[in-house]
Amino acid sequence: MQTQSQNSKLIQAVELLSNSTHTTVFTGAGVSVESGIPPYRGENGLWSKIDPTFLDMDYFYRYPNKSWGLIVKIFYNLFGKVQRITKARFCLFW
Repeated sequence: MQTQSQNSKLIQAVELLSNSTHTTVFTGAGVSVESGIPPYRGENGLWSKIDPTFLDMDYFYRYPNKSWGLIVKIFYNLFGKVQRITKARFCLFW
């Protein structure tokens, strides 16, 4: 059961979010996976197929074309094509 103080804080949070123009929320991987975006780690994770070194700034500076090509392939082409509409996906793009 919530205390009066907890209820007050919850009401404040709701008001703050309701009145904000831009809001960012950091969530766990479950929101992405349920939305059709593959996980990064694990047996079928993205990093089991592609070495994440290409995201390292030193690598990017040495091999910008190679790095940028993978960035586009993954974050624009792959993630951009996710079409499954779920509550979690709505949460990501709302």
